[in-house]
Amino acid sequence: MSLDGSRHTDQGAIWQDIAAKSARFNAVSETSAMDSMYEAAGASLAEFEAALQPVERQAGAMFAINGVIVGLDLFDSPATWRKLMPKLVHSYGLDALDRMPGRLFDEEDDKPREAQPDPAKFVRAVARAKATEFPAVGLGTDLRIDGTALAGGALAVDDGVVHVVAFAM
Repeated sequence: MSLDGSRHTDQGAIWQDIAAKSARFNAVSETSAMDSMYEAAGASLAEFEAALQPVERQAGAMFAINGVIVGLDLFDSPATWRKLMPKLVHSYGLDALDRMPGRLFDEEDDKPREAQPDPAKFVRAVARAKATEFPAVGLGTDLRIDGTALAGGALAVDDGVVHVVAFAM
């Protein structure tokens, strides 16, 4: 958040990260589109999708790579989860493939991260994180979540939360 209270991201840094990841996948495209990476990893991502199917009443998931929790996505209903799960599995799957065959490392010091085997601890950290409210682009309220070692957001409409996402930092 900027000093004037507006939301912003470093779009240049995001595009640099995408370009670097594309190069690692040998999937560089003229437009730096993410689609080229998904195409390059298509067979592996299809395996992830086939192995990870929603269960009855499931409305979200926590994702881990090499034993380290990397993210959480929760939705307002199982129907929403079933619809969006394949895209999320592909996204987290691409991150997992990008970190193979080695272990998950901290980018700054190249040392292995400590595994986070306690999903409840991650959920508690999300619940304790500071949430800043903004008017949503469409309906509802956009909540930006900022914690000690996580970032994320949520969309609240009326008296309910439609989607919560949190990423370990």
